[in-house]
Amino acid sequence: MKHRMALASLLLLLAGCPRSPDSLATPYLVTNTNWVTIPEDGVAGFLVKLSSRPASDVTVTISRLGGDPDITIPSDTVLTFGDLSLYWNRYQVVKLAAAPDNTLQVMGSS
Repeated sequence: MKHRMALASLLLLLAGCPRSPDSLATPYLVTNTNWVTIPEDGVAGFLVKLSSRPASDVTVTISRLGGDPDITIPSDTVLTFGDLSLYWNRYQVVKLAAAPDNTLQVMGSS
């Protein structure tokens, strides 16, 4: 069984920096995908960067907001994007893990 999580189910906190380009504020967060599929008892990830150079260093905190309770964030939950370097436009990895389900799957059942 695979777990699928919308990144909107994660809380991406960024001081003065939204997740969406719909906001007038810049920079905003850019991810390489909107969904992550995680194999049961496995790990998968997604990438995060800023849309433009920030005026100062920016810290992003990644935490769960909701979704499948079997999904956790095993990696560092704080990302830093520097204003004086090229790191603001380089993707940083966020890993997600899915615990094994305690459900029994029977072939051919619905």
